[in-house]
Order: sequence, then C-alpha cells, then structure tokens
Amino acid sequence: MLLPDDWLDCRLSELATLAPLQELRSELLDSKSVRLFLKRDDLLHPVLGGNKLYKLHGHLNHYRARECVAPVLSFGGAHSNHLAALAEAGNQYDIPTIAIVRGERPEVLSPTLLDAEALGMRLVFVSRSEYRRRDEPEYLQGLKRTLGEFYLIPEGGGGTRGAQGGVALAEGISLSADFKPHYVCHACGTGTTVAGLIAGFSQQPVGGVYTVAVSVLKGYTDLKNVIIDNVNALGRQAQQWRLLDDYHGGGYAKFPEELALFMQEFEAGTGILLDPIYTAKMMWAVADQIAKDRFPPGSNIVAVHSGGLQGRRGFGIHPTEVFTQ
Repeated sequence: MLLPDDWLDCRLSELATLAPLQELRSELLDSKSVRLFLKRDDLLHPVLGGNKLYKLHGHLNHYRARECVAPVLSFGGAHSNHLAALAEAGNQYDIPTIAIVRGERPEVLSPTLLDAEALGMRLVFVSRSEYRRRDEPEYLQGLKRTLGEFYLIPEGGGGTRGAQGGVALAEGISLSADFKPHYVCHACGTGTTVAGLIAGFSQQPVGGVYTVAVSVLKGYTDLKNVIIDNVNALGRQAQQWRLLDDYHGGGYAKFPEELALFMQEFEAGTGILLDPIYTAKMMWAVADQIAKDRFPPGSNIVAVHSGGLQGRRGFGIHPTEVFTQ
C-alpha cells in the first residue's frame, strides 16, 4: 500500500506521483510500434486507490476546513466504489457518513455495503424513482428535514472539487513520466475525472496530451456535454480529447462474454487485476483501438488503473486472485 496515513494532509498532485507507470509488453504493441503504460493507482490502497481518492480529497478537505460536525452524505449503488471509498475515509478520519443507496434494501447486503456499514456508514435505501431526484434542490432539502443537516458530496464525488482531482492526476502523470505521454486513457462514468484530466493537461508544460475517455454507460447521450461543462467550470476549454462510447458492453455493470474473455486473458498475461465495470472496459477499448490503428506509430499511451477492485465481488470474482471463467 503506497498511500500515506495522512493522505488528506498531503498535496494531491504529490500523491498522484506515488503509483508507478508500468510498461506493458505484447506482440500487438510491437506490431503497431506503440508503447503502453499502466498507471497503477490500484496500488495506492485496496479501497481508496484510484480516482475515488482524487475526487474525495478536495471534498473532504473543504469539509474539514469548514469545521463541520454534520455527516457527509452521498449517493451510490450496491457495489459503488465511491461509497466504499467514502466509508473508508470516514472511518480513517472519524467523519460520520450517510449513503443514499439506489433501490430497496435487500435481504442480504452486497459485500460493498456490508463493508461500508461495518465502517460506520449509515445506509438509507430509496426507490429508483426517488434516487433519480438526487440533484434536485427540493429533494435535498427534504432529505435534510428527514435526516438532519449534512455535507453533500455529489454522486461519484462529482462537482468542481471532484474534478480538481483529475487536474492533480494530470500533473502527477506529467511529473512521473520519464517519457513524453501522447495519450492518457481513463474509464468514464460521471465524467468528473476525465474533465479534470482534460483541464489539467491543457495547463501542463508537456502540451499535446490527448485525453481518451472510455464510457462505461449505455445511452448517456449528454455525457459529452457534461464533460465540456465540467471543463469550462474549471476555467479551461475542452480541447484535445475524445469520447469512446462503444465499449460499455451492454451498459453499466454488464459483463458480456467477450469482455470476460478479454479480462481473463489480460490478467493471465500480465498478473494485473482489473474490475469488470471500469478498468476492464477501458483496457478492452485501448487494446481494440490499438489494433485498429487509432494510435499513430510512435505513440506513448498511458492508461490509468482507477482501482475499484473491491467491486469484483459483485460479479463473484475474488478481489485479489486472477480471474478465470
């Protein structure tokens, strides 16, 4: 584990330099004359490692600066990496946490929610129709009447403070690499981290770094505009980036046979574990784009491993063992 115990007191861009850039080797890469590096943010921490760390850092430091005593409240599903990370951070720093969980409470909680509850997180289950109102001010005021005052972190750690984590990640990659990165690839759900990467690379001296966002969602037709809005909110323009939306595998948390086979072969060949929701789809997309000559010869590609291995349990896959079908 590379993450220091006092991580909230550390400069985020410095934390972003801790995870190594591991070069991957394969016949495909050699045949296309490209180099592929995996930024191993999964090694930072079993639960906090990855972009959830970067997004929570700004929110929780703002919470602490305000000397809040009210709980931190956020939203997520039964296997949410964000809720898992928030529960872990709350436990570490003695911050009370509340999760508004999508769907009725099941008879048996998911491993993620069992862990979160054991770490002291209060779980509040709501219907899917109610959950869709999570961004409405009137709904949030109703939650305060029901639950009392709270400090809100948007779903997935979103918002400008969350996106600043992506800016720090871009800086960390620039500081860590002893080569010129041409492309940085990241899985994309809410678009928060990707927006930060786009904004971050626009202000880095390395210049010319393209951000490649791999959407894990099906039918999120407004995602591109959401990313652009988030970049604009950071005071930058959304340039030098592209969104790949054909690698969702059927939708969020869908794990088709083709993706499972790719993940199995990748893990067997590299010894590096992926999660089915985010990083497996991202690496699947990167490999396919390389095979289709979408990266010019001579390109240096960085793919960010955004952690989330605890989510493997939702697919019956052990979080620390190589996947075999």
